[in-house]
Amino acid sequence: MTKRILSGRGKIFFPAVLSLLLTAAPLSTEASAVAQTRLGSEKGEDARTLGRKLIRKIDLNYPNVHGEVEEYLNRYPESPVKDLVNFKYALYNFNNEDYAAAGAAFAAADPRSLTSAQKDEYLFKKGYCHLRSGENGEA
Repeated sequence: MTKRILSGRGKIFFPAVLSLLLTAAPLSTEASAVAQTRLGSEKGEDARTLGRKLIRKIDLNYPNVHGEVEEYLNRYPESPVKDLVNFKYALYNFNNEDYAAAGAAFAAADPRSLTSAQKDEYLFKKGYCHLRSGENGEA
């Protein structure tokens, strides 16, 4: 089978394609902008996938997830799931009775991106974190 692929037109086709690629003109600024937009959306998809994996780790109560959350949020500040990551991380800290860290994570999450059930839990637990931290006015 290998001999069949390499014999005949294949010997001519691959060098011809290679020469076309090497002599191709650089992208115009418009085409370059389109390519960058596509790359940006691919990065968003990649960030979403990594965010979903991180959310599963948080839900499974992985130990020492703090560094991974911080690294993810620093690397992908515009991630489409960053608010959900912050919310889940806040719940992780809340369940471990670290109310100061939970309050900070709740503050970083945007409640508009949460479901109505998550929003109710967000508001209640964020208020509870304020009470436990002595911030009665914020609660």
